[in-house]
Amino acid sequence: EMCIRDSYMTMAMNRILNEIQEIRDSINELQMDMHEDRLAAADAARDRFLQAQTIRDAQLRRSSLNDAAGEATKAKNVLMREFKRLQEKIRQGSGRPFLELLTHRMDLSGEADEALESLCQIVVCVEVECAAWSALEEYQTMRKSMDGFVRFSQEQGLDDIGSLLLQGHEDDQLRLRDIASVTEGYELSLIHI
Repeated sequence: EMCIRDSYMTMAMNRILNEIQEIRDSINELQMDMHEDRLAAADAARDRFLQAQTIRDAQLRRSSLNDAAGEATKAKNVLMREFKRLQEKIRQGSGRPFLELLTHRMDLSGEADEALESLCQIVVCVEVECAAWSALEEYQTMRKSMDGFVRFSQEQGLDDIGSLLLQGHEDDQLRLRDIASVTEGYELSLIHI
């Protein structure tokens, strides 16, 4: 009788453990879907900007450019919050900063890759914002967007991205070069504003 009870208890525990694992898998899948949605929002803003560029009616084009800039700003802010969350999780889990993980190709269950994807899409959003505001001849608003990105980069310890280009993995070098070119290009463009 004791063996039967132990056997039932073991089966019940296994069933509970399996259900817990299924819940964990569902949560991970949901988090990945949410991450993909955040990344897609940046792509949607870029597409909206590219479409707005082809509109012939000046008033409609201005309205569409304004909408594209708004979408880019919203997507950027969501991605920035996500990047901060991921970076803090990485710091807590490894005790190392995000850029060091990139440099040494270390990772924590993909969080560093997700953070890098978010960072790259943040850059896409900033580029869309700036291009839209420039097309609308709203240069001060464009400057505010770049100032915000530079401030975010500094607050997150990303102001030394250029030095990583020499050390990073080839794929990361390409993505980091894009990010670095935005901040360098901004510094040059301020002279012309």
